[in-house]
Amino acid sequence: MSEPIYTLKQICDALNITRGRAEQWIARGHFRPPHNPIFGAAREWQIQDAIRFAAFGVIVDSGIPQEQAGVITQLDMHGFKNDTAFFVVWRGLHETATKKASGTFLKMHIPGVWYGEIVKESALLAHLENEDVWSATVVNLDNLERKVKAALGYEGSK
Repeated sequence: MSEPIYTLKQICDALNITRGRAEQWIARGHFRPPHNPIFGAAREWQIQDAIRFAAFGVIVDSGIPQEQAGVITQLDMHGFKNDTAFFVVWRGLHETATKKASGTFLKMHIPGVWYGEIVKESALLAHLENEDVWSATVVNLDNLERKVKAALGYEGSK
């Protein structure tokens, strides 16, 4: 049983993203598509690729720079069996690999750098209340997944 395959045109039509905008994101290297196609053949996108692409579009539209959005949407967008999943894109202080004399890790803010994490709903408030998180964009991944699957007519493996 194989997963349904989609074209970029089908995904753009379903997500109401112009084809030109999508192709610019890919050509400029901001969004990494699933794989490089055989010359002259269309790329083959699976549902997870479409969800990642939709998440990229949502966070770019929220003001996150395309370069950063591309980096943080390379991770697989997944949910949780018993909790709602949120994709939290945030910036603020981040622990480095450098240890201070006290043995704790050094925290620093790197201007222009955003971080992405998938967080359970039960941990979302604590994540956002963390004093190291200065600002955040939050995407409900469960809702996004339902929207993408409905728009593409996805019914699971066939």
